[in-house]
Amino acid sequence: MQHKIKNTVAFQGLTPMQKGIYVRRKPMKEIEDHYREASNIGFEKWLQNHSPTTLIKNIILELTQDDTRI
Repeated sequence: MQHKIKNTVAFQGLTPMQKGIYVRRKPMKEIEDHYREASNIGFEKWLQNHSPTTLIKNIILELTQDDTRI
């Protein structure tokens, strides 16, 4: 899952310092948990229930769109 997150356009657009922060265990786990919930209930409903940062929102959007293409 971490590889999918790291390969998103939103994550690749971060500076090296920002990437260093987000690859740590806690922020990465938070993104994984948000993704899991968004894939279960749907992106729009997840967005109504949470107010994520722009980065997390873009990563989750990209990952959920990738899932629907498969």
